[in-house]
Amino acid sequence: MLESKRISLFGFPLHPMTSGEVLDQIGTFISQERRLIVANLNLHAMTVLYESADMARLLASPETLIIIDSMPLVLLSRLVDPRLNSSYRVTSLDYFDDLFAIACEKGWKIDYVGSTKEVCDQGMEILRRRHPGLDIEGVDGYFDIDDISPQSRQSDILGRLVERRGNILIAGMGMPRQEEWLQRIRSSAPHQVLIPVGAYLDYQTGAQKLPPRWLGPLCLEWLFRLATAPRRLAYRYLVEPLILMTRLLTRKHPIDDRFDRMQS
Repeated sequence: MLESKRISLFGFPLHPMTSGEVLDQIGTFISQERRLIVANLNLHAMTVLYESADMARLLASPETLIIIDSMPLVLLSRLVDPRLNSSYRVTSLDYFDDLFAIACEKGWKIDYVGSTKEVCDQGMEILRRRHPGLDIEGVDGYFDIDDISPQSRQSDILGRLVERRGNILIAGMGMPRQEEWLQRIRSSAPHQVLIPVGAYLDYQTGAQKLPPRWLGPLCLEWLFRLATAPRRLAYRYLVEPLILMTRLLTRKHPIDDRFDRMQS
């Protein structure tokens, strides 16, 4: 099913899907007790991939569904498939409320790892109020992902996740750390579905300002983010695209060959 949706954009694999199709995939894999990783790709992710081997391995896995997380990438993907439109731009903000509603109905267990303790605790309360009956547990993401010793906080978190045996594991630690962590623990996690989500919970709690959703289809969401957090995001939105363009033109790293080797 994933391969039938796969396209390649400048050597980067993508699975263009609508929110409804993503939810269908998640439901299918949970019901069949199979592993699915729902990753996302935007211009920032494409840039980061050159620097993170673990993130590249995660996205290159045959288990991974890579959805389009930006309108610029939708427009570029139209070079490959002209039928693609704004409905194929899908982020956690677009489908998570529906996902949580389905989780309540199906009795799925959801685990969240990420954010600060304050944001994580507040976010769990918000989601439980919004979706009565939602079985979700969360823990902050401030631990050393390189420390795998038995006494480490990471080992304690993994032990709790294994004991709870949830269906969906959401990691909100920022890119590429969340993808690197999921790649490292994926063989230990009992969940059928793994989802890296970035700042999703920060938007729910107000820790970061949520862009109006109508800006997304107009390719202006990045401008809102830049205006509200210029010091944090100026490099990402003003410098990284130039770096990415240079790398794509010079083929400094053969991303297409890298993905093909990892998937073979």
